[in-house]
Parts: sequence; structure tokens; C-alpha cells
Amino acid sequence: MDRELLRPRTASQVASEAPLLPHALAAPRAPPLGSRRCWRLWLLRVLLLGGALYASLLVFWSASRLGLLRPGESSTVRFGANPVGSKAGDPRNRTVEGAERPPAATTALSAREVAVQSAKALAELQTRTQVQRTAADKKKFERRYRCLGWRATGDCSPDGPRLPELDKLCSKAVPVGESGYCEVEDKDTGEVFHVLKKSCNGVKHDSRFRCIDASDFLKFPARAREAAQKALAPGFALPHVVPQLLASQAGSGRDGIVMVVYPKLLASAYATIRALRDVLGCQLPIEIWFRPAEMQTVRDALEPLRALAAADTEGGIAFHEINDPRAIGYNTKVFALYHSFLERVLFLDADNVPVRDPTFLFESSEFVETGALFWPDFWHPDHTIFNIQNESLVWELLDLPFVDMFEQESGQILIDRRRHAAPMEVLFFYAFHRPSHFESFKLAHGDKDLFRFAWMQQNASFHMIPSPPA
Repeated sequence: MDRELLRPRTASQVASEAPLLPHALAAPRAPPLGSRRCWRLWLLRVLLLGGALYASLLVFWSASRLGLLRPGESSTVRFGANPVGSKAGDPRNRTVEGAERPPAATTALSAREVAVQSAKALAELQTRTQVQRTAADKKKFERRYRCLGWRATGDCSPDGPRLPELDKLCSKAVPVGESGYCEVEDKDTGEVFHVLKKSCNGVKHDSRFRCIDASDFLKFPARAREAAQKALAPGFALPHVVPQLLASQAGSGRDGIVMVVYPKLLASAYATIRALRDVLGCQLPIEIWFRPAEMQTVRDALEPLRALAAADTEGGIAFHEINDPRAIGYNTKVFALYHSFLERVLFLDADNVPVRDPTFLFESSEFVETGALFWPDFWHPDHTIFNIQNESLVWELLDLPFVDMFEQESGQILIDRRRHAAPMEVLFFYAFHRPSHFESFKLAHGDKDLFRFAWMQQNASFHMIPSPPA
């Protein structure tokens, strides 16, 4: 190799070139620059190697502590005793089987066994939580409340500074733009509760707000949960639905369409049914529900529809009366869905004309997975004429946190009644409980959003169509 290429050069690149340095020096001298650099590189390598070894030891130690390196031990997660100060039912309160417990001679569990054990543990936890909540609700039912009055606050917040000069009696109307709360007292214990905690935007501008119904408002969420409890009992089924225990023997229930008509909608119902049968080729059974008292105002009101039913050779058209005196207005829709003779129901407003045979909806993946299909309305919390936004009192009434989503259009709804008996019970309670807080405080428009409210209250699955209305 050319020795010229091996000659070290000075930093200035100007000094004369020195001969190649020998391997050893006769006398001790200060180490040359190249030697110092070499020692620094070795020191850096040693430090890096030591750091990597230390990190490996930490990982090994952590894995041993968690039991990940022990063959034959189960890695299942189970719910254990709650730590001190933690809440019962908190999913964060879990114990993991690890190295600190004495080893046990266990066989490896299959994935199915692990899933079954986890499901059982979760079911037991939910049962304990439900029992505790039911006991609290029962205690709330047994309380005897009395209204003390309206307590005004400032800063447009129920938590704002008190303004006693603006307080009012329970029977007096409160200006919509004021903030505050209704004060309610337990007659037996003297305990005081703050209810109907209202900001300046808590209710619609044209609503009438008073504290006279504050006691019932306080009990409303517990009563809704009570309504759902009977649907969770073994063997329960909605009207005309085969109980789950007998469903396998009786076969699957029928799919079909439900409509509610009154005199002004008879022509629209006739046109919709003709479009379904003659244009779209839909063969689903159709139920037509009506209130006899309304039809008596128009002579032979149902004759055109009955003639259409007599000539129908497809799925059949049946007529059913609504005789419950409470079922008027929007509540007739809830009544018809609750008492339908069909199991999986597509409700259509009589003036709602599909552009495609809706039969495919019953087999759609979204419906098969959730058992409920809802459609969005035009309105949402940032742009609503119904005041369903984060400061609305509706969330306190439902005992739910604010949910930021489109409002619901109830002109078409698809529901599996067998699968969703509990939310259907809650829906029926929302529609027919009196006094109706949804109406008196104008927290919702008719039945429009009651469906999603009932499903959310029960944490039941549903699919909201993602496309907004055109």
C-alpha cells in the first residue's frame, strides 16, 4: 500500500508531513491525538453496551413480575377486590394473575374457555352493579319529596352566584333566560336536593318553566330503569312476540311494515302502499294502525284501503285499532310499534314513499349486527330548532351525559322487537308517563328523538345512518 496515503496530517494541513508513527514509544509521553480518540470510542461503546444490558435486565424482570415468562400459567384477566377508595364496578379495578401468587398446577385454557370465563365475570359484575342501582332507585321511590322553590343564580349557570332576590315559589313561572335550580326536600330526613339545574339556554325560549313538577322530575330516571327491569326478566316478551326460550321451536318471527293513519293521511297511505306493491314489488306484510274515534269523523274513511287489502295477493295488509285513550298524536306510533304482530318492524310514516324495495334492509349487515336502524334528521347540537344541545335539561332528565350527534328522523325506523325489548319498554315509558316532562319543558319534539334516547339509556346497540338528509 502506498505509504503516502497513511501519513497523518495536522489540523492545519500546512505543516510538513512526518513519517509513520511506530507501534511503541521508548519514553512515556503525552498520548497523541489519535490515541485519545480511540479511547473515547471504546468508552462510548462500553457505556452503550452497559445500557443495553441494563435495559434487557429490566424487561426480563418486568416480564417475570407479570408472569409472562412462566409456562403453564393462565394469562386471563379477572375482576378482583376493589382497592381502598375505589368505586365498585370500576373496570379499572382488576387483578392480574402473576408471579407473586403461589404457582398452581393448571392446564392451559382454550380461547373459548377464556372467553366464557370472562363473560361470566363480566355478567356477575353487571348483576352486582344492577342490584346496587336497583336498591338505590327503590330508596328514591320511597322518598317523599316536597318542592321548596326556585333558587336563582347568576352568570347563566346553575352553579353561579346566588341571587336570592330572584327566587320564586314552586307554582310561579320562571323566566326562560334565567339560570338556577329547583330546591326539593325529603320530608322525612330533611335532605335537600337541587333539581332542574338550568342554564340560560336550558329550555326552549317558548317553554313554560316551573318547579311544581321537580319531585317527579327527580324520580324520572329511576322509573325509566324500573320499566326496563321487567323486560330483563327471564321469559319476558313484548306483546305478540314469541319468548326467547320458545323462539327456536316456533321459528323466526315475521318481518313487515307498520303504518299509522288518520283522516288527513289516508290518501298518502294509499299512494305509499300502491308504490310498494305495484312499482317496487315489495311483498312484505303491512299493518295499518288507526284510532277508531278519528275515523268516525270521515264516512267510510278506510274503505279505499280495505279495498286495496282485499285485492292484495302479496304479503297481506292487516288493520288494527288503537284503543288506548293515552295513545294520541305522536304517541300512536310508539303504541303501534310496541303492540305490533310483527317481530322485525320497519315503521314508515304514511306519507313516506320509498324509492327502493325496503326488504333488503332486514338483511343488511348494520341491522343484523345491531338490531336497530335509525336515520338522522337535519338538526344537530350546533344548529337546532329543538334546543337539543349540551346545556339542555334533557340530559339531566335522561340521566345521561351530553351526546354530540345528529337528531333523529323518525319517519322511518327499523327495529328487532325481540332483541330490543328493554329499550322498547323504556320508549313506552317515555311516551306515556305523565306528567310528560318532554312536553311540558319542550325538551323533545313529539316522538322524534325518544327512540335514540331510550336506546342510549339502556346502552343498547343501534346504527345511525351516517349520511345526513338531503
